Amino acid sequence: MSLNQQQTVSQKILFNELCNVFQEIKSTQRATKHFIFNKFLKRWRNEMIKENNNYEYRTDDTFYPVLRLFVPSKDIREFRIKESKLNQLVCKSIAAIPLNPVPTNYDLLVERLVNMSSDRFPVNMAKLTIFEINEFLDRIKYPNNVIIQEQTMDKLCRQCTLNELRWIFHIILGNIENYLDIPAHNIMRIFHSEADNLWKEGDSLQIICEKFADPETESSMNLTGHLLCKPFRPMLLKQEINDCVLDCELLIWDNNLESFVGKNRRASDGNIYDPKYLDDDFFENNKIFERSLAVFDILYLNGNCLITEKLPLNERLELLNNIFNEENISTIFISKKELINKSEDFVNFYKNAMSQNEEGIVVKSLNSLYRTGSRAEKNGWFKIKPDYGIQSVLDLAVVGVKIESGQNGNRLKSFLVAARSNNCEESTSYGVGQIKFKLVAGITSRLKALDFQRLRSIIGDTSELLFTKPEWIEEFDDLSKHSLYRFLLYEKIQVN
Repeated sequence: MSLNQQQTVSQKILFNELCNVFQEIKSTQRATKHFIFNKFLKRWRNEMIKENNNYEYRTDDTFYPVLRLFVPSKDIREFRIKESKLNQLVCKSIAAIPLNPVPTNYDLLVERLVNMSSDRFPVNMAKLTIFEINEFLDRIKYPNNVIIQEQTMDKLCRQCTLNELRWIFHIILGNIENYLDIPAHNIMRIFHSEADNLWKEGDSLQIICEKFADPETESSMNLTGHLLCKPFRPMLLKQEINDCVLDCELLIWDNNLESFVGKNRRASDGNIYDPKYLDDDFFENNKIFERSLAVFDILYLNGNCLITEKLPLNERLELLNNIFNEENISTIFISKKELINKSEDFVNFYKNAMSQNEEGIVVKSLNSLYRTGSRAEKNGWFKIKPDYGIQSVLDLAVVGVKIESGQNGNRLKSFLVAARSNNCEESTSYGVGQIKFKLVAGITSRLKALDFQRLRSIIGDTSELLFTKPEWIEEFDDLSKHSLYRFLLYEKIQVN
């Protein structure tokens, strides 16, 4: 049998065997838990080299399928499923009434759910492998849609034993480390003494398992620069660039919109995406989207750590501007920068960014150093977002009210406020000197007493209110057909 046809270890070992290891670790004292883990790890590694004539460890068949189940908090796969959602998923799969109230204690919740599932679908023989369980969990992970999650949970409930479901539910809830009573960093260090350090420096669990497929492998950490990354060599780099580390952000380019998909904004297919949770399969199956890297800074170049050498920003940017043969906005590009010397230039730049629906801007001093994990004021870096940046002040006028229907027909439900429209002139067919207004919002009458009385005094005698929308208010579908709106005379409008 060729190497490509060999089964991986995760395709050979049943998940139920791992569940027995989980149970043994849970049942033993903390001081001896690592012996049980090591025993299973040794068995796994023996399986890895059993059919390899050279007795070498395969980097394409590692301990990763198991390690990600032991320490889901350190894996790239996320579920974002807590008590209520798990309760809904499981109960819908087994056609049971959801627990109400939902137990907040994870152990109690899991025991009740697995017993309900076992009563509905009694499964006595374990048959799923570790590989198959991971495939199921990949379909439950965030951000898969609810239908896929429900279909997957249904299959799990029908095919897993009570004991298997117990551990699966703890994994999904992110509770397995607590349930085993062994911290994730301890598991990592048992696997390899440098595994947790590498994870903290940025390596994924999968990369760590590939690096340490052979347990005799020593750490490959760069202790001088504290920089680790998965190496790649894009053709866009100039030939003289041997290696580099870039400070960048992963974005999603939408070919239909010919723009980036902003945070919490809908793409051309109507969905909201987060690039951190989209894998290769997503882009393979959705050709309208592409990964793109926006590059902000360069931290390492041709063997030199620019952080430890304390190069200021202006010198780093000069190096950055000379590493690419070409840039492509849908692949990799250097983020736009602008030198600002005056406060009014900053305000204009900020307003322009906000008008283009940018999340915010970052201001950096030209002589600032790069400090890992820091964007503090003392470092000369400021991140400015509209939440806490320049505030917009809008002058609004009360132009009408919405009244209660039914018996309280004369009671005010809300005040209608409007802003001056851009599409008007002061001399118009609906009155010389009159300004046209555009409705902005309705303000509830559940205001503080003084605020309500002040706005109520603007309205005056309700018998003088207009039943039809005046011409100086722009067309608005809801206004034109709603019988519960009343409008002020133009002379009574006050801007507040």
